[in-house]
Amino acid sequence: MANGSPLTKRSRFANHAFMTLAQYLDKQGHGALTRLAKALGTSKGYLSDIRDNNRTPSVTFAVRLEKATGGEVTAISLLGLDRRKPRKREGASA
Repeated sequence: MANGSPLTKRSRFANHAFMTLAQYLDKQGHGALTRLAKALGTSKGYLSDIRDNNRTPSVTFAVRLEKATGGEVTAISLLGLDRRKPRKREGASA
């Protein structure tokens, strides 16, 4: 398997413990929300809403936020995709 392949990248994170945006900001300390908002070119209020689960970011913004946190907060977690249960298909038997 060549370096840089999707499988190589994915395996890099296999044992990594991802965190919520709130946990990330706490870990970064005083002023983290302000610094991150400035780095992303957005408002502290918008980030606060995402942190508090009052808003869901767009896919594009979630990916930007993941990059800005060095992958510690994932786009998948920001979008809630790690918590969703698969829907039953219509007509599928139980």
